[in-house]
Amino acid sequence: MATTTEIIWGSAGLDNDGTLLYGTGFGHGDAIHLADHNPDRPGLEVFQIHEGGKYGWDLHDALTGEILFSATGSGDNGRGMAAQLNANHRGSYFSSSNDRQQRSAVTGNVASSTQGSTNFRIYWDGDLQDELLDGNQIDKWSTSGTSRLMLNGKNLWDWNASSTCNSTKKTPNLQADIFGDWREELILWSSNDNATINIFTTNTSSNYRMPTLMHDHTYRMGICWQNTAYNQPPHLGYYLPDAMQTRLIGDKDITLNVGDSIILEPIIRYASRASLSTTKLPEGMSKDDFEATYANRRLTIKGKAEKEGDYMFRIMMFGLNNKSVYDTIYVHAIDPTGIREMENAAEGAVKTTVFDMAGRVQATGNGSSVQAIGKLRRGVYLIRTESKNGIRTRKVTIQ
Repeated sequence: MATTTEIIWGSAGLDNDGTLLYGTGFGHGDAIHLADHNPDRPGLEVFQIHEGGKYGWDLHDALTGEILFSATGSGDNGRGMAAQLNANHRGSYFSSSNDRQQRSAVTGNVASSTQGSTNFRIYWDGDLQDELLDGNQIDKWSTSGTSRLMLNGKNLWDWNASSTCNSTKKTPNLQADIFGDWREELILWSSNDNATINIFTTNTSSNYRMPTLMHDHTYRMGICWQNTAYNQPPHLGYYLPDAMQTRLIGDKDITLNVGDSIILEPIIRYASRASLSTTKLPEGMSKDDFEATYANRRLTIKGKAEKEGDYMFRIMMFGLNNKSVYDTIYVHAIDPTGIREMENAAEGAVKTTVFDMAGRVQATGNGSSVQAIGKLRRGVYLIRTESKNGIRTRKVTIQ
């Protein structure tokens, strides 16, 4: 696992030893956004605007510099934004002063004509999408427009004359997940005395819980880079909606002996409810043979493996957005002696050899002749079968 860190230097990438990884050749720009803008593509992507003549904006691979999408421009394309704005669109949208439509970071095509501000992004309300921070005001983007998010009925500037930095760039003193509930805090200075700082935090509850964003290396570096050069908003190094997906946590492939009790207790994350949807069971058994209850984010399935074979439990989970998600747990019930399974596996085998645990040969057979297995004394053995499909070895207990 790599432990080194590369450096994004505007339109160039530097390796951890300072050598040049790439240069796009597009030159300087006043805004840059490093994040997992396309979650289905390996690695991170950089969205950048440019001042130089014919270069307008580009989205490129953060490690290799490969240009994914780009457009020409005229003059200084002064501001640019890339953020995950639409819950129904996978990946980020990006826009800029010279191209105000929202483009998809997945396709490069225009995804929405609804404009938004192009300074900072921020996690403020309770959902998993970015809000838009423009100086001392926060807006919620939707396909139909933007709406102002107030704090106890007031704009941020109404609280102790809260002001921003750097003229038209309107940057905060700092934006970061300071208090650690994963939404971000905002530090602004007061123009009443030029000496007081005001720290704002959201007062909106959320259905989602996750570790503080500062645990993510890319985000933590984003807090650092706000204090160097032109202030840029921090981004995560992973795609937040994926981290918060409804999911089943626990062992999903289990082997036990015929006659054993089946007790499954997977934890269900980010779900409002869950239930046992369908089953596929050995002949003679039905879904009614199993009891399923959901409480305290845990689904409990109880029953007994009365038959040898495979048991499939299909689980339906409803996410906090009320959309259904499915996952499956498989249970394999085997003969505790292992003999029947090995006899089946040995059909068509070239050679079958039985060893005791000291490595001594106890029985051999050719083809499907493994009758000697059933004549062994009680104990633990290794059975090796050789066939056209390869060599298989299994430890069995004869009781």
